[in-house]
Amino acid sequence: MAPPLSQKNPITVQLKLTKSTDTCSDYSLEFTNICFKLVSQVKFHVQVPKTSKLANHWGIVPLATDNGTADQQQLFTLPNNVHLYPGQSFASAGISVNGADRPEIVILDVQSVLCTEKPDDAAAN
Repeated sequence: MAPPLSQKNPITVQLKLTKSTDTCSDYSLEFTNICFKLVSQVKFHVQVPKTSKLANHWGIVPLATDNGTADQQQLFTLPNNVHLYPGQSFASAGISVNGADRPEIVILDVQSVLCTEKPDDAAAN
């Protein structure tokens, strides 16, 4: 299926529960480019309910801000070497949450450039 010609947010995120215990839940994150642009950076927020706490993360890069540490703000980007061509996904990321409530991933900013075709050597990370 081809990506749409215009899309308010060129990235979708799927949050899938992969493991759960009484005290902790692990989620996989899959970011997919759904536009005709090369996505070079994705900034997002992991929104954890007040009854839960972000315990761990992998495959994503925390961002420090003027208002606090990266752990307090729960702001992240994808790794610098991840570039998503139209239709590509990045699924080597995840989070662990202490608590029973499901978190949300909120896309804050996406940097992209026009892409007319996918090079043969471009591989999804």
